[in-house]
Amino acid sequence: MKTLKTILFISLLISSSQAFYELDGQFSYDKKTYGTERQNKSTSRAYFVSFASYFFSLTALEFNYSTSKDIETNNTETKLTGTDFTRVSEQSNVESEYFGIGLRQAFAGKDSFLIPTLSLGYARQFATYYSSQTYRNDTGGADIFIEGEKVKTREDSIFGTFSLKLKLTKLLSITGSIKTLFPADDFNKAKDYIKYTAGFTWMFQ
Repeated sequence: MKTLKTILFISLLISSSQAFYELDGQFSYDKKTYGTERQNKSTSRAYFVSFASYFFSLTALEFNYSTSKDIETNNTETKLTGTDFTRVSEQSNVESEYFGIGLRQAFAGKDSFLIPTLSLGYARQFATYYSSQTYRNDTGGADIFIEGEKVKTREDSIFGTFSLKLKLTKLLSITGSIKTLFPADDFNKAKDYIKYTAGFTWMFQ
């Protein structure tokens, strides 16, 4: 926590006539269909917003926010042994969001046509997990729908982002990014969470 306060204090102290800001908006969507009859699917949708304040020509303090929803639907029928019921559908949901603060380093000037950037910092991550199942009564009776209890978690995490900005106009760029988010105490998990996103960046002073 002391580190975060130090970063904020330094950013307020350092000022320059060349200071500028960036506002990013990005989105990702993934869908996978599988199964012998393509009856199962998984979808993932995520939104990212970040604000960066450059206190040096290539270095900025970054604030970001992300929200995502992952849904896994299994429609493979499974007969429950010893009962009159068949599970016809099972769905698991994960809803998550995080708030992050860190540093963004650009590797080319703001007027360059192609600008690679690297961001790294601290994030507080919140997640909600829940699932549901639908069972068919094979004797003709009423179907059963069961919804599991929601489980909520909170975790201190590290975020990392590599972005490539392609200038469209003096102020507007199209941006592609690779993002990772992992527990603050386990850097080995950085490779377990990878998202590819695309969006736009607006620069202003």
